[in-house]
Amino acid sequence: MRRLVTLMSLVCLLVLWTIPAQAERRVALVIGNSTYKVTPLKNPVNDARDIVAALKALGFEVTLLTDATHQQMETAVREFGAKLQKGGVGLFFYAGHGVQVSGENYLVPIDSSMAVEADVKYGSLNAGKVLAQMEDAGNELNIVILDACRTNPFARSFRSAEQGLARMDAPKGSLIAYATAPGKVAADSGGGGRNSPYTSSLLRHMRTPGLKLEDTLKRVRVDVMRSTSEKQIPWDYSSLTGDFYFSQPLAQPLQAATASVSTPVSAEKKDKTLGDVFAGLFKKSEPQTVAIPQQATIIPVPQAHDQQQAQQAADAELQALQSELVKHEQAANDAKNKAERKKIEAGKVVLRKRIEDAKLAKEQAEIEGKEIEGNSPEGWFKLGQQEYNKINYTEAVKWFRKAAERGHAHSQGALGLAYYYGQGISQNYVESANAFRKAAEQGEPLSQAYIGMMYNTGSGIPQNALEGVKWLHKSAEQENSYGCFYLGDAYSKGIGVNKDFKEALRYYKLASGQGNAMAQSAIGNMYLDGLGVKLDYEEAHKWFSLAARQGERSALLSLGLMSMKGLGMARNYSEAYRYLIDSAKQGNAYALATVGWLYSNGLGVEKNDIIAYTYFSLGVQKGFSVAKSDVERLKREMGSIQLSEAENAVRTWRTLSAKELGYPK
Repeated sequence: MRRLVTLMSLVCLLVLWTIPAQAERRVALVIGNSTYKVTPLKNPVNDARDIVAALKALGFEVTLLTDATHQQMETAVREFGAKLQKGGVGLFFYAGHGVQVSGENYLVPIDSSMAVEADVKYGSLNAGKVLAQMEDAGNELNIVILDACRTNPFARSFRSAEQGLARMDAPKGSLIAYATAPGKVAADSGGGGRNSPYTSSLLRHMRTPGLKLEDTLKRVRVDVMRSTSEKQIPWDYSSLTGDFYFSQPLAQPLQAATASVSTPVSAEKKDKTLGDVFAGLFKKSEPQTVAIPQQATIIPVPQAHDQQQAQQAADAELQALQSELVKHEQAANDAKNKAERKKIEAGKVVLRKRIEDAKLAKEQAEIEGKEIEGNSPEGWFKLGQQEYNKINYTEAVKWFRKAAERGHAHSQGALGLAYYYGQGISQNYVESANAFRKAAEQGEPLSQAYIGMMYNTGSGIPQNALEGVKWLHKSAEQENSYGCFYLGDAYSKGIGVNKDFKEALRYYKLASGQGNAMAQSAIGNMYLDGLGVKLDYEEAHKWFSLAARQGERSALLSLGLMSMKGLGMARNYSEAYRYLIDSAKQGNAYALATVGWLYSNGLGVEKNDIIAYTYFSLGVQKGFSVAKSDVERLKREMGSIQLSEAENAVRTWRTLSAKELGYPK
């Protein structure tokens, strides 16, 4: 029984997935209210959802509320304040109706029914309460963004004529941003777009690496003033004492890019133990190129929505709006006075406009559905996308192949990726290269990047560096991030071109600016080894952290090793373990073996030879032969019972599916 418990504990430990460490803790609360009974708004829910997607990509832990009631908003703010007690950066974003009463700002929930001005304080969320919760938390920095200055829907029942929001002073270490100036009114997009003018611009600029928060808001201000003919001028108040970046700064003024992935240490002599290897970590040496991306991007164009779901959603929205209109009709009949009926009639006008929009959306979804069902390569490709998005790779490949046979470039590229990664079909580099070449010859940039990489590495085709670089240049000219990355890699190694670290860095940065994590990791390695740049551990750490936020396994490995050696940071084995276990779970052989070494020595984790043996063995299985010596050492040191448990654990790992273990195929 004891042996079974030990084994199960080990399996559970191996399955554990640790979130990559961030340079700073980031917590956000996002609220978007649209479906008001009086004066509903089109954009706020869209604004909130899109802001959430952007914040998550930028490392924020986000809570989202849409069409929230007063109680839900109050509860969420309290819970948000509690989370901020743990420190880090706090961000509150609100889109919807906002009003000011007696100089105080209130954010209006969808269940608000304010007959008189005095009802506001009891039926809405006081924005000052949000500031108070954030200030009381005592965290490092707080940001409040209010896209909430729409026309006051209750103005006619209010005694005062105040419009827009009132100015609020920013507590120390905070910034408050308004979609428009105090006392002014901001715009919904009306029928013209998914997002409000303010949020649309904010979404665009907050993703720009190296742009300070204040500069981000300046760019937003310019955009909104231009798009509204200066009728709306965003405003902000700040008491910040330091710099904050939504997207971390790059090493040099932004030209955008990333770098090649390298492994700081190679497996040298087979009789060396990991302890011997660690003794020489990070001596200056050229990074070893990892020739392939660690995650397949099988769809080389923006993914299509599932048309059946799109049609169902459009139909559901239309039915909901029609039902709401019926309620308004009944309410108008039951109205007690002319003023009340007039308000309801105004709401009906808005509803009818939304119903017309919903009918058009439903018709468009039906048309797109018919196009997909049509007998065309583009339709087959879209069907393949749908199946791929459902993780039904075998079915996806059938559609890609059908379209590829008709010469459809994107389908040929997708088929090439399927062969390359063995998704829905047996892995076959020869077939992959054939498919990529056909797509590349039609100008498809991702396929040009892959065929160039395959020529450089001799994967599936005879190695031909000059041919490889030719295709990589074609891809990079179209600003494809993989083409830029692999071309940077070629310059870094002198493959098909003269070795040139400055050119390598230039192309890496071009790829990094498009979010290519491999390129970010490669730039980190250049600073780590002083290749073409001055050796700078802190700069290396910044680049690795940028890549690690996207889960890039080589960057996680490098951060783990830097933590172990105390390079650019204090030596911290517990921190090293958190990075390394994430890299190991993605199948990085070196990380697997290094986790084993930590368990073997009791550094950052409790010493456990059984777990150490398992991770060493998995590292060897993945190709890190250095760990063989450590496996043999533990065989000699462990007793027969321990060794039996360890070998059973390794066998259990091998027989469990990748899905069960959370481990890559």
